[in-house]
Amino acid sequence: MASDMSHISKSFVKQLHSMKVKVFVDESEDDPEKWHQEWSKLLSLGVDGIQTDQPKALLEFISSIENQ
Repeated sequence: MASDMSHISKSFVKQLHSMKVKVFVDESEDDPEKWHQEWSKLLSLGVDGIQTDQPKALLEFISSIENQ
């Protein structure tokens, strides 16, 4: 299931996961200052993937939080 930020909630993700559906989200934030906040929110909701125009920055962010 692909969605944008306006439809994502923890209950939405949980419901789809209960049906064995993976959830991918297209990020909505264009402001680099807010990317980490949006990515943190999406990861905390349990999404399976984040579509971004900034893959290197996203991978660096994920790596940094895994190493904490």
